[in-house]
Amino acid sequence: MDQLNNLETDVIKEIVNIGLAKAADALAMIINEKVLIKCVELKSPGDVFTEIDKDQIYLSTDINGDIRGVCYFIISKHDAAFLVDKALPNSTSDEPFVINEMNEGFLLELDNIISAAVTTQLANLLQMNIFGDVPKLSKWETLTNMDHLYDKFNPLFLKTEFQMESVTFNPRFYWFLEPKIMTKIREIVYSEMSI
Repeated sequence: MDQLNNLETDVIKEIVNIGLAKAADALAMIINEKVLIKCVELKSPGDVFTEIDKDQIYLSTDINGDIRGVCYFIISKHDAAFLVDKALPNSTSDEPFVINEMNEGFLLELDNIISAAVTTQLANLLQMNIFGDVPKLSKWETLTNMDHLYDKFNPLFLKTEFQMESVTFNPRFYWFLEPKIMTKIREIVYSEMSI
């Protein structure tokens, strides 16, 4: 597993934050409210999926092109219900949050907006062809053993902060990308420093 130093961690957070800022603008238009999204922490590999439970929603997007991998977007049902109610005010009620077709469609689009914004930022910076596939809903039971991902991918675990007028919450993103992405990022970082 590839370990990041402080400089590399800061660079990755900056890349991610640029993508998240663009995603926030798109989400703000959908829910008609100012939104700020930022990466507040790159989490330790030991924290991966230790908090899996049935009260969270797991979405995944396969990453293709010059760099392959997968991104998991994890959000609590409570926070998902808040966003769905903002975007689709007539679709929710006082009942516990249910993933029906309309709610699932919104959450898949949210995942698509965010993962596409970050992936596009990476692709532009690295000058590589990188793109996300169509997001899908994952069953929490299938995520209890992710050890196989460590065999061929480098993990990046991002705790994010969504800030809106009335609420702040912290969805998580777990990116597993081929190791060559770190080689490419390091080439750019250290070539800039040598100028």
